[in-house]
Amino acid sequence: VAVTLTGDVYTWGRGCEGQTGHRFTDDNHCNKSDPHVSKFACWIVCNHRSRVGQRAEIQLLPKLVVIPSQQHEPAKFTACGPNFTIILTRRGVPWAWGEGRCGELGVGLRIAKQPTPARVCWPDDASKCEFVTCGWAHVLAFDSDCKLFSSTAV
Repeated sequence: VAVTLTGDVYTWGRGCEGQTGHRFTDDNHCNKSDPHVSKFACWIVCNHRSRVGQRAEIQLLPKLVVIPSQQHEPAKFTACGPNFTIILTRRGVPWAWGEGRCGELGVGLRIAKQPTPARVCWPDDASKCEFVTCGWAHVLAFDSDCKLFSSTAV
């Protein structure tokens, strides 16, 4: 995962659990609208299985992650667990995607695969999120009042 100086988020690599933030489809292996992707460097969906019943979906080149908000929210930084990604926007809004079987995504559900960014359910009584860090199956976050929040199933 990379965050640019302008706040854009790019991901690449294995995406079986949705951790790249892009929806992989067998009929759309190449994003021809992306100027950074050449006609020879497209999405590759491997023929072997990475887990029983799952394809090993690999994205070779960095691709922009689209945050589905009303306006472009530039990212401040990112944190990653083994199969999930969290970003924090400059406005203090956390977004998550990937595997969330233990509730680590903080989107209100235990979800096997969140393939695209979903807004984290940030507490109404908390001030804006300032920092996030990830562990194996949890996320810790601090708000601007230095209150600690965690996202995981107990």
